[in-house]
Amino acid sequence: MYKFFDFKTLNKSLKLTDQDTLFIYMFHQANDEEKLKLIKNQNIETIARIAYHIQEIETFCNRSELKEYWGKIWCAYGVALSQQKDIPLMLFYSHDQLNQFNLVRGAYFYHLSQEARKSMKQEFGFSEIESVRMAIQYGSVHAIQRYNDYLYHKLEQANPEEAAALYQELIANSKLMLPHYGSYGYMVLADAIGHYCIWLLNHQDVVKAETEYKFALEALDNAELLLNESQYSIQNASIGLGLKCSNSMGFELPAQAKDFFVGYYEKSIASLDNSKSSKSINVLK
Repeated sequence: MYKFFDFKTLNKSLKLTDQDTLFIYMFHQANDEEKLKLIKNQNIETIARIAYHIQEIETFCNRSELKEYWGKIWCAYGVALSQQKDIPLMLFYSHDQLNQFNLVRGAYFYHLSQEARKSMKQEFGFSEIESVRMAIQYGSVHAIQRYNDYLYHKLEQANPEEAAALYQELIANSKLMLPHYGSYGYMVLADAIGHYCIWLLNHQDVVKAETEYKFALEALDNAELLLNESQYSIQNASIGLGLKCSNSMGFELPAQAKDFFVGYYEKSIASLDNSKSSKSINVLK
């Protein structure tokens, strides 16, 4: 098992250490074969940190000779993350179409964020969210989902002006999962758009709500279309728990989500038409 992370680096995750400086010096003196050995013999968190600062090392880490190495670490990372979350252990499936070094870096910063969360015993603290944002830069699907959780949390206390901006951020963040996470990504996106659609209805903006309704249905149709070919990406994104983790209602199938959303939307429109009042429609929970 790879040594993934050392919690002592949490508060200085991006600050170069004396050991890092020595590694950088040795790297610059080494030939290519020696550089490969240096990287493989170093802790993952150290390489992620150094590559953040030193472009030459970041570039070298993306060489084809290291692709298989990073890919194996990514797959093994599934064990580290599932263990952290106290769920059945799993290996991630390979994701060859993505940058393998970025997968590992995203894993590092996401894991760091959840260690901060555990240590501080606080949801969405500064240290957690800063690490989540860093992980998103490297395409971490788990960080994207955690940041969505953060945005939904902020929406609970937001005024209308703040909420409108937060929903746009939520939708944009959800789109980062596309196209590589297939049906799962489209379910996450549909869930975000669906919440925005109902929020618009609550504020009597029926025209915009209709537009978002169509976008949500399009996302759900894409989720259905890609379902069979997305089984591996669903397992990776959900850490083995399935498509139910992609949406707030826990639907296992896109068709179930679509049937529910269509029915909910139509009843909401009928309620607005019948009441002609300012009574709010209950927001999806």
